[in-house]
Amino acid sequence: MIHKCPGGHIPTHAGVSGGQTSAHFPHEACANCELKNQCYSKTQVKDCVVRISLKAVNVGRERDKMKANKKENTGKRAGIEGSNSALKRTGLDKLDVRGKAKSTVVCGLKVTAQNIKRLIKYLQGGYKPKASNIPANGIPVPVSG
Repeated sequence: MIHKCPGGHIPTHAGVSGGQTSAHFPHEACANCELKNQCYSKTQVKDCVVRISLKAVNVGRERDKMKANKKENTGKRAGIEGSNSALKRTGLDKLDVRGKAKSTVVCGLKVTAQNIKRLIKYLQGGYKPKASNIPANGIPVPVSG
């Protein structure tokens, strides 16, 4: 429900019905508003009305959440791409079985085998530690070169 407009005006009547939220503002409030050219209000006989679909409101909320968690979301996405690629190279792109139950079992076994391979490689010291630019005294220094 709309409680006030971006210009700070409080509606005379507001409500939600038919999949949209609407607010009614007096003509004087909309006529003197400096944000009139950016507003969704429609001038009618009795007052000015703003109608926004609930779908658009939900999309805006989701967009704000995505902006707030953008770095977190992209980090998780990039981390799984290598796993998906490795599984496809070992035969997960085209299964030799049919049916949901058999496909689930085969996929589970392939993922388990991939994890065991990675564990063995880790235990044998196959993964190199990430390079760190932090010297022994703990002060980060930019590296030229």
